[in-house]
Amino acid sequence: MKSLQERITFPVIIGFVFVILIALIWFLFFNGNPSSKDFSSNADTEFTLQRSESGEWILNQAVVDTSRRIFDENGNWLSFDELLQYASTGEVNLVSELWGLRRQCPENVAYEQCNEIIRAFIADHYSGKDAEYLMKLFSGYLKYETTMREFEFSDKLSRSEKYELVKKKRREFFSDQDAKLIFGMEESEETYRDSLGGFLKNTESLNGDQRMLKYEEFRKNVYGQYYNTIKTREPKFNTYETELFIRDKELEKMNLSDRNGKTRIIREKYFGKDGADRMDTVYKEIEAREKQEKQTQNEETDWIQKNSNVKGEAREKALMEIRIKNMGKEEAEEYSRRLKYEEELKKNQN
Repeated sequence: MKSLQERITFPVIIGFVFVILIALIWFLFFNGNPSSKDFSSNADTEFTLQRSESGEWILNQAVVDTSRRIFDENGNWLSFDELLQYASTGEVNLVSELWGLRRQCPENVAYEQCNEIIRAFIADHYSGKDAEYLMKLFSGYLKYETTMREFEFSDKLSRSEKYELVKKKRREFFSDQDAKLIFGMEESEETYRDSLGGFLKNTESLNGDQRMLKYEEFRKNVYGQYYNTIKTREPKFNTYETELFIRDKELEKMNLSDRNGKTRIIREKYFGKDGADRMDTVYKEIEAREKQEKQTQNEETDWIQKNSNVKGEAREKALMEIRIKNMGKEEAEEYSRRLKYEEELKKNQN
């Protein structure tokens, strides 16, 4: 197991739960236990948790001991407080990691069997009120998950109205605080999508710098405790394109030279001078190709109008000569293949 410092941003709880799954598989197939078929029929007996008279959870000790021998060699388990801290900032998404874990289950291990292994992990590695709290969260999520499989939305509802119903449903199973721990980042991202249009409209009269400042204020207000995680994870190119989008009104008002200069400054801000140079080269190549294609299309149209009686191979040969003249042989052939592909798509759509 990695040290805490090495796994700060790793989805911790699912990594730990995966330990139990691997240990289980190792124990069953390499330690002389019953066959996988027998396990499937006996799993409920082995992994359904029970309590002792003193209130302690009773676990399958062989599985627990095996997991410790194999995996717990380099550091300590993440504490309860650390686990909640990473979940509350969005560094760990408990729901998506849970589903990632389930995809790793062997085919013969049923849905409920995986759930019991997760419960066993919680009971073994957390104690007292901490274990009770995590067990309550997990059990609540299973009930919520079952309910939502059967929940039907009216077709008359908008996307935002449907999502509000989902949020309301979640709070039937969790307190508001617990719901935010499990679904908080997802819900803040939904709020961002719903309110972005209003922000853009309300700030369209501001200059670029002012609008960028307002945009970051807007995101901080929407994302709250998840803001730093969002900022850390977003790809540079996405951030770059977002700034161009936020500044679009300002850039449209500039002449070509000033607009190119401003765009260059923004590129260097995110990618440095070398990165901006490479982007300039790519965009120039794209622009040159677009001009070539536009010129080719105009010449082809002109030729067809003047030679409307020419059909078949003679027509295709003449058009290819125009393409080769403007683009070169290799690009002309690629362009022709792309046109045919687009024509086939249109036919299939009709």
